[in-house]
Amino acid sequence: MPDIFGNSNPNVLPGTNNSDRIFGLGDDDQLRGGGGYDRLFGDRNAPEEQPIIIIPGNDTLWGGGGTDELFGDAGDDLLDGGIGNDTPLRVA
Repeated sequence: MPDIFGNSNPNVLPGTNNSDRIFGLGDDDQLRGGGGYDRLFGDRNAPEEQPIIIIPGNDTLWGGGGTDELFGDAGDDLLDGGIGNDTPLRVA
């Protein structure tokens, strides 16, 4: 599962037709999963990294086709899983 990272600026990050993990890493981001099992993280670093860093932003997360997990975290976020068996989560 490839990782796609943004930065502290507003980002538009598209996924691939495979399974992806996409990290906005703060500010107001648009994350778009493609096909496959995608995990979209609006405002945080990778979950296996400690400590988990959450930087608030108003994010828009689209899951696309397939099974997806969308982590909105802090801020006013729009989570749309799209087609498939999706799990939208607001963590912080």
